[in-house]
Amino acid sequence: MKHRFFFTLVLIFFPVLGLCQGWNVELLSSLFLDEAVKIAVDDDMAYIASGYHGFFIVDISDPTNPVQVGQYATPGHAWGLTVSGNYVYVAAMDSGLRVIDVSDPSAPFEVGYCYTTLLPYQGPCDAAIYGRYAYVAVYDWGLSVVDIMDPANPHEVGACYTGYVVGVAALGNKACMANGSDQMKIVDATNPANPFVVGYLSTAGFIYDVAVSVIYAYTANEYYDLQVVDLSDVTNPRIVGMLSVPSEAAAVAVTGNCAFVAARFEGLRVIDVANPDAPVEVGYYDILGESIDVAVAGIYAYIVDWNYFYIFDCSQAIAFFQVDLTISVHNEDVILRWETIPDAIHYRIYYQDTPYFEPTGIAQAFVSPPDTTWVDVGAVSQGKRYYQIVVYY
Repeated sequence: MKHRFFFTLVLIFFPVLGLCQGWNVELLSSLFLDEAVKIAVDDDMAYIASGYHGFFIVDISDPTNPVQVGQYATPGHAWGLTVSGNYVYVAAMDSGLRVIDVSDPSAPFEVGYCYTTLLPYQGPCDAAIYGRYAYVAVYDWGLSVVDIMDPANPHEVGACYTGYVVGVAALGNKACMANGSDQMKIVDATNPANPFVVGYLSTAGFIYDVAVSVIYAYTANEYYDLQVVDLSDVTNPRIVGMLSVPSEAAAVAVTGNCAFVAARFEGLRVIDVANPDAPVEVGYYDILGESIDVAVAGIYAYIVDWNYFYIFDCSQAIAFFQVDLTISVHNEDVILRWETIPDAIHYRIYYQDTPYFEPTGIAQAFVSPPDTTWVDVGAVSQGKRYYQIVVYY
């Protein structure tokens, strides 16, 4: 007996799908910023690390018209940054962690700094905040835990060797480390003076970035993957879901049920992770440059590509939702059944032999409520198929 596997995508809602650079994502604006490499967003301000330019401060209160209102030239190379309250914490690669007061965005000034003992004058490339501590990723070495209770006197209280590292995300008193070549490591900093590696995940491919939400980590992988990692047992993190994107996944941000991926040469990708076992793309927008970082706030996503800062409206993609879809086989036929969607006008069914696609072109079938069943006659003999159902209101 032949066994075939039929993979289910999502049932989704959208009003109109046009021919453009994007699908369910709208580009609102862009702003030239030289060497833009990293983004942090807080309220109506975006902070963009820009290498030897330090970082730029951009007013994003009007997403259709971002305006640069300030800049601070940090010592060294500003490679990563995070924001908390009135302070921006800059991982300045060869000049330690710099603490900048941005209470007046037009006149930022440094209030303190800290060199790490791991590499006294080199290495900080990313930072994340948890309470009174900054978790600082020290490139090529590991994690530095810095007490930032007094912004004027930040000081290292502990450090942990993890090997090569390019990014960090805070998960309470633990730090998730993007350790580059094939690994994500979890460092327990419950005792900040003695952080230690409590768990790790080995994967295929270089991990460029990591984001966390509740009990899941999301990794951006060079092999075109977003990986969803279950952290319910931090000593044994495990991949529970994965989705390929059409270029290297360079960075990832998460809010609610959506992950936002900077796909290096394919722009912004919006992925529904409501079902961690089966993430699915629900929107995208291609830009011409090289997408290297992403941030998200509300319905807006932000991308940098070395030369520009972009703002996108992702409200249509975020409005997508996932529902139960069951598949059964009878003889040579495949039977699809799904739950009733209130107020639906009709359902359109699409399929193809690859998992990466959006619902364009001619649908294979139309189903009108109250029916919620469709039979793909003779599909078993056609090989593997990926199905997608779209509901129109």
